[in-house]
Amino acid sequence: MKLRLLLSVFAFSLGVMIVGVSLLTMEAISAGENNIASKELYIGQVLPDHIAYPLLMVMDRFYLETADEKERIYKQIEYSNRRLFYTQTLLAQGDAEKLPLALSTLTKAEKYLIKACLESMELTAPDKTTKDIVLRSLIHHHGQLGDLAHKFTDSQRSILDELRKEEKALMEQLDN
Repeated sequence: MKLRLLLSVFAFSLGVMIVGVSLLTMEAISAGENNIASKELYIGQVLPDHIAYPLLMVMDRFYLETADEKERIYKQIEYSNRRLFYTQTLLAQGDAEKLPLALSTLTKAEKYLIKACLESMELTAPDKTTKDIVLRSLIHHHGQLGDLAHKFTDSQRSILDELRKEEKALMEQLDN
């Protein structure tokens, strides 16, 4: 009972914070027919350089902590895929100053995926579907790391190379 109350208070507080951040970051819309400028409640895409990003990361961690073992694996894959997308979006902006942030986001993505893979191997009741999803995710990310590597500096690429080696080893383990 107390846990549900705490979760409800947390969810309500989180909602209020999201609305607050949204209001702070809303963008002006051009004046309409009556020359009345309006504002749109807009959070948009929350990338790692957005003010609300840390809040989303707290929510992610909360969900991971409260998930059962199988759901946690799927959540980690979801978070990994989302961070891969964030990385691709940051790199598409073409801002060299965002390379370290893109690298950090990408390494976190891969660490989530690697952790999901390791946890899937330790499941008390492993199933083929979970194993297949993890393996397909590893294959996809492995290819994406190779495709994105040229956008990073040599020293940053060495970090990606290490992640790719770790993923390759895990793919071989899962494929057996």
